[in-house]
Amino acid sequence: WTYHDFFNRYRVLMKKRDLSKKDDKKAICKTLLENLVKDPDKFQFGCTKIFFRAGQVAYLEKLRADKFRSATIMIQKTVRGWLQRLKYRRMREAAIRIQKHTRGYLARR
Repeated sequence: WTYHDFFNRYRVLMKKRDLSKKDDKKAICKTLLENLVKDPDKFQFGCTKIFFRAGQVAYLEKLRADKFRSATIMIQKTVRGWLQRLKYRRMREAAIRIQKHTRGYLARR
């Protein structure tokens, strides 16, 4: 992989503070790989590309998919909670309105 392609594909695995540094992409990619892949024998840095042993790209893809899956679950959880709160508020307001009119009717009667 070239450093640019690797950075664009796997930057979701990086922490924000690593991305906020004004380093070049090569240094950011080195930091990421050293943190994620514990065995330094599984990858090697060239002048313009990163070279991987068999199975390392699949491992990185699994980490990336897990990150996207957890983000998707978080978004779904937030939206579902918001929709249920909205539904509950509407039901509560409707119940209060029915009670208000019933009490008014009984008071006038």
